Amino acid sequence: AATPAHAGPITFAAYANNDQWIVTSSLDGTAIVRDATTLDVIHHLSAHSAPIVSAALHTDGKYFATADSGGTIHVWNLDDGKRLQTLVGLRGTIVGCSFSAFAVRLAAFASDGTWRVWQVGSGEPIELDSSMENLLVKRAQYAPGGEELLLFPRPPRTGGTEKESEKTPALAFQPFSLLLVGETGGVIELPHDDLPG
Repeated sequence: AATPAHAGPITFAAYANNDQWIVTSSLDGTAIVRDATTLDVIHHLSAHSAPIVSAALHTDGKYFATADSGGTIHVWNLDDGKRLQTLVGLRGTIVGCSFSAFAVRLAAFASDGTWRVWQVGSGEPIELDSSMENLLVKRAQYAPGGEELLLFPRPPRTGGTEKESEKTPALAFQPFSLLLVGETGGVIELPHDDLPG
């Protein structure tokens, strides 16, 4: 098969299927699955009407989610390249998304601070506790292969630009802990046993 390049900048790239595939997504609104050795195209995934700005690959390498600037997420089965679900409900550009263990749920958060969790199998949103419905976040992410959903609330704005302490921390997952890396270089390590369920 031919090896076409994306028509726009790449927004996600990862190995999948025991490093046999390379999966990429792009601002051109498409995702491509390639053979990692030959770079031949295995699947060309095209369903978005807006640029793909975020994506998530489940740890088993079978399920792939692509999220666009219009607030739409498509969930794909990489074995056959078929679209499993289309998830909607967020108002802003989707900044990030992630799968829970066994690809049971998918969480996503948008640039306006809204966030949502869906059941992957049915595509239905998870009903949130009333105390969480209006919570705005800077990040919402599952630990890889885990069921813990980490939420970083967005502090109320007082006007002006974002303060250094309000910036979204980077996340680094390790086998037994989570590292939070701040903008100033500070690092906090949280053992997985201490993470909220």
